[in-house]
Amino acid sequence: GSMLVIIESVEEQNFITEQMKKTKFSMNGLWMGSNNLHPEAQRTWANGNKFTYQNWASGEPNGHLEEENCAEIYTFDGKWNDRSCAHRTGYICENSRTFQN
Repeated sequence: GSMLVIIESVEEQNFITEQMKKTKFSMNGLWMGSNNLHPEAQRTWANGNKFTYQNWASGEPNGHLEEENCAEIYTFDGKWNDRSCAHRTGYICENSRTFQN
């Protein structure tokens, strides 16, 4: 199945950033699969993994007005930003592949 993208390495980050540069998006940010809806918990990915790689824009995540609990990736430079989950924008999904012998 598909889920919002999880970026866990510089290689994944570079691939996604290059793909975004090839596409002309009308929005500045796209949702990623991360949130911190439980303030006492550390920010995690949608699959439950903790962040091992991060690419936040300068000064982010800043939790502005304690409402920015979701994360987006900027389409113009690949940096990450925390954003209110109520914000309407596009998203990037990824598919998992299962290989069988």
